[in-house]
Amino acid sequence: MGCKPEGIHKVGLLTPEKCWSIISQIALVQDDHQKFESIGRQISKKCKGLPLTAITVGGLLRFKQSEKEWLKVLEKKEWEGKGVLDSLKLSYYDMPLSLKQCFKYCAIFPKDYMISKRRLIGMWMAQGYLKREEKDEDLEIVGETYFDNLIARSLLHISKSQDGFCMLHDMVSDLAQTFTKGECLMREVLNDIDLNGNSLLADANVRHLTLKIENYASFPMSIYGFNKLRSLIIQFIGYKSLLTNVQLKGIFDHLTRLRTLDLSSCDIKEIPSSINGLVHLRWLDLSRNKNLEKLPETLCECYNLQTLILNWCKNLVELPQGVGKLINLMYLDIDDCDKIKYLPKGIGDLQRLRKLTVFIISVNESESFSIVEMKKLNNLKGRLEIRGLGNVRKLEEVRKAQLKEKKSVTELSLNFGGDHVQEDEEELLEALEPPSDLEILRIDEFKGKLFPSWLMKLNLLRVLMIHDSTNCEELPPLGKLSCLEELYLEHMEVKRVGVEFMGIEKEKDASTLFPKLKKLSFKHFLEWEEWDDIDEWLMERINNKTITIMPSLQELYIKDCPRLKALPYHLLSPPITTKLQELAILFCGALRLQELIYKLPYIPRLFIYSEDGARTRILSQGPLFRLQLK
Repeated sequence: MGCKPEGIHKVGLLTPEKCWSIISQIALVQDDHQKFESIGRQISKKCKGLPLTAITVGGLLRFKQSEKEWLKVLEKKEWEGKGVLDSLKLSYYDMPLSLKQCFKYCAIFPKDYMISKRRLIGMWMAQGYLKREEKDEDLEIVGETYFDNLIARSLLHISKSQDGFCMLHDMVSDLAQTFTKGECLMREVLNDIDLNGNSLLADANVRHLTLKIENYASFPMSIYGFNKLRSLIIQFIGYKSLLTNVQLKGIFDHLTRLRTLDLSSCDIKEIPSSINGLVHLRWLDLSRNKNLEKLPETLCECYNLQTLILNWCKNLVELPQGVGKLINLMYLDIDDCDKIKYLPKGIGDLQRLRKLTVFIISVNESESFSIVEMKKLNNLKGRLEIRGLGNVRKLEEVRKAQLKEKKSVTELSLNFGGDHVQEDEEELLEALEPPSDLEILRIDEFKGKLFPSWLMKLNLLRVLMIHDSTNCEELPPLGKLSCLEELYLEHMEVKRVGVEFMGIEKEKDASTLFPKLKKLSFKHFLEWEEWDDIDEWLMERINNKTITIMPSLQELYIKDCPRLKALPYHLLSPPITTKLQELAILFCGALRLQELIYKLPYIPRLFIYSEDGARTRILSQGPLFRLQLK
């Protein structure tokens, strides 16, 4: 469900001036200060020095564009209440109905717990809370709009430590619980009794239940009486975390109105076939059940299922053969299900599919998923990974897959591993042309000598990773990629890196090579001997500042390149070294390390490890620096 909350610091009461400062920063652009300041300062006094109130009110006023609207907020009767919740209600009452439903649903989560944005939107969608304004509007985009609205109102807070996560302040959680009227319930239980000594009795009002079961407690059979549940989240606390087949069957037989079911980390060994009784189920999380080996075919009769999460089911061997029947499926997560070696046929029928974390191509394409099935999956978005490309037998099927038409795919991973020896991998990779606005690309185990022509057309590419391309003899002219920020090259048999790597074109009078590159990494280049320095023609243009090389480079990492004799002069000179913050040279035995150290300009973090295990580490640099030898 989430993880432990970030550190929370107690803050004392604020002055009205401080409250106004918070409100104005959240609610106003610079030009509006004078227009709203008089009313705003009156509102800030009503915050009674409470930081959370000031933050939430700032979020509310952000949506008010006129002085009249601000005046209405000032005159609200909720200010007359004595508690923090009374003032927080201002923001709740201001929301449209659909947004209120989404906010109230957050009461199902523990206080101060971090929640995945993707998870939260999927749950809202499962409950039917997301409302389109236009007929063909993407519900996920609607969900993101709702999410951003709650963030703007300061009712949800973006996590600073975990990307893609948010959290509710405990008082905001209390606010959500106040308005659920008993529909959302969270209980920590020992058998059929909660930690306050109260019996866990069925309540006809409860629609959404989170059940936290204490260590070694028996499963509370009383939950079978909650037969109007729409959401059920089960969490085990401590070492014992086991849901038996009998208990699962009880859930499936009695709680038939469920739309959202979270059974992650419950040590489930088998899913009963009666799961097909959950005809309303839209969101199912079975992740981190390490002993789960297979799923029943009857799961494919849950025709309304939109999200199926199976990541970290380490012993799951296969998906149900009838998975193609789940015509409403939008998200299928099988990350880290390492024993799944193929996908069933029929995946291509899931035309609403937005995300399948891994597409696996097996040796026996005639009886399993074939890459040609991807042709109709043009709703795929975000990250796309294809494994087993070495098993592809028909090049024409790759062309028919039309990866280029997956316009919403921004991250692509292509793995050429497989049991079939592919003789024309260069043509195969050429046929796998992605959409031109791809941002992240990873290529693994490619055995061709030359990279595809489309690589240099990816004008928005930010991150490029090439691993285990052992037949590659020459690096492509990657310096031409104007948006490239990170470049990771690993396990390649290149003997020489020439100036062509920079993408230099002599017919151009002026250019910047690798203009945005911040991180550059070479690892395990066992045959690499030479990194060419620039010629006189290029040096003259660098001195004249008509050509610039890597002006944004911050980190350079070179590891396990035992034959590399020297680093080029231009790599150790401005403008490359102007912003360089970290240089790591590890196990490059042919480099003359002491000579290299004295050539280097000031670099804040410099790490040099020698081939024989001895370590040279510069802890700091400057006019005087400390050198540590081990």
